[in-house]
Amino acid sequence: MLALAAVAAMPAPCGAERFVPLGVQPDGAEVSVQATPPVAFGGGLRQGWFRILPPSPRSITDEHGAKQKYTDMLALNVADCPVLRMGAASMLYRDAGGKVIARFELPPKSVEYIDVKPGTIGASMLEWLCASPKPAAPAPAPIFPGPANPFK
Repeated sequence: MLALAAVAAMPAPCGAERFVPLGVQPDGAEVSVQATPPVAFGGGLRQGWFRILPPSPRSITDEHGAKQKYTDMLALNVADCPVLRMGAASMLYRDAGGKVIARFELPPKSVEYIDVKPGTIGASMLEWLCASPKPAAPAPAPIFPGPANPFK
């Protein structure tokens, strides 16, 4: 859990982080996922960044109680894969210029895990987070100079 605390406290991915499309929410918001694999922790916990782009600017009340307009949101979601539940450890809301206008972060023990309904974009997010890593391709057989069997 200590490793989760350290990673959950890390800043949002920089502007150079790549995201790939994952799906669309019923309200039209586009959901993308980080191009790099999720981070895995002991006990079946995994986390990764998601980017949500609403179809038009939306309002958010920031951590100081002020209303702000955001055009994209980054969420660091954490999945408890053995029980198929997910929660958000961090949410960053940005304006059209890319400036963070609201930030909400939770310590690992305060993350609220919820059940995810099948067939939803949340289910796709959970599936991405919990997918088994792809096994490495087998190494090709070594090529030796000379005859196929050097012991003959």
